[in-house]
Amino acid sequence: MRAHALACLCLLLGACGSSFSIHAPSDYYELSTGRSDTYDFRSTSASGIRLGVREFENEGHGSQGFWEQAVRNHLQFHAGYAVTEESELRARSGETGRLFLCGKDEASQTYDYWVAVFVADDAVFLVEAGGMRTQFTDDRDDLRAAFESFSIH
Repeated sequence: MRAHALACLCLLLGACGSSFSIHAPSDYYELSTGRSDTYDFRSTSASGIRLGVREFENEGHGSQGFWEQAVRNHLQFHAGYAVTEESELRARSGETGRLFLCGKDEASQTYDYWVAVFVADDAVFLVEAGGMRTQFTDDRDDLRAAFESFSIH
């Protein structure tokens, strides 16, 4: 799979310090995050499914609705994903976000990609998971639990 769908959008924003928690599935391996990494948290399954979180400053104080539309537009018009489902997702800490379930065919493979967007105070959080559909399907329940465990501090 190419670089994650929101890489270009996220590079436009400045990263800020981590102020969240998430519980990855127990059989996922937490990858180190380095200074050049765009993720504040990332982990992977043995089959290559990735789970990550990015946190960015919301310098212009864009609303939840603004960021939802920005993510939706990026997914559909720039990253080539079909948004197959959208739903409200509540962080464990109480903030309301939006979850996008997406799919994409690329190089004779089908990929699934989930992204949730949350806005809290001066920060935007993107919780992401993606990988080949054949492996992603096996992890759907565990990934849903991970997304539901997301908490902003």
